[in-house]
Amino acid sequence: MHLERRQWRKDLRRREALEADGWRVIVVIAADLHDVPALNRRVAEALLARGMRWPGCERWLTAG
Repeated sequence: MHLERRQWRKDLRRREALEADGWRVIVVIAADLHDVPALNRRVAEALLARGMRWPGCERWLTAG
């Protein structure tokens, strides 16, 4: 457990450094993979907020 906690803290610090440099970090967990269109929408929204366009097909953003 000690090693896991240390790695978790290291990961948080790395994320903070990325965000301080202007990066947007999107956290994906296993449950997110059950709704890929919703995950794709999260990515698309993050890109659009930065003035970029969604590079994928529009159908990737909708279920079915």
